[in-house]
Amino acid sequence: MRKAATLTIALAAVLALAGCGGSAEPGTTTSEAGEPQAAPTPEALPAKTTAVPHTETAAPPPPATATLTLTMKGGQPAGGRKQWNVKKGKRVLIVVRSDRADRVHLHGYDVAGDVAPGKPARLRLTATIAGRFELESHESDLVIAELEVR
Repeated sequence: MRKAATLTIALAAVLALAGCGGSAEPGTTTSEAGEPQAAPTPEALPAKTTAVPHTETAAPPPPATATLTLTMKGGQPAGGRKQWNVKKGKRVLIVVRSDRADRVHLHGYDVAGDVAPGKPARLRLTATIAGRFELESHESDLVIAELEVR
């Protein structure tokens, strides 16, 4: 019984909507009373708005990393003492390779690392302090490079 009543109501709604179509001429609409009327001009219609997609402000990418490399042979820097220059604020990775075990230390930033054949030392820092800093070999007690931050 309920299904029949629901079906009847749905059918009545469809028929009511079908009667609204009318036979108005192109370019006209019908009023609520069913009388034809002129279609509104574009000026009379509300202005269309264009939705602008929301974009989140992404954090700026981290500054590029300056990779500085040095190879030691027999406790000495190959090719002599290195001189590196970086801008303040730059991320820095110092990679030291050696043919023997040693410990390297960058003064001022107090970062250190162990190096051995096949196992390079990797010293990571952000150049936040301006000045000139020595990279020292603890085994040979030599300054093997200088890092200047400007």
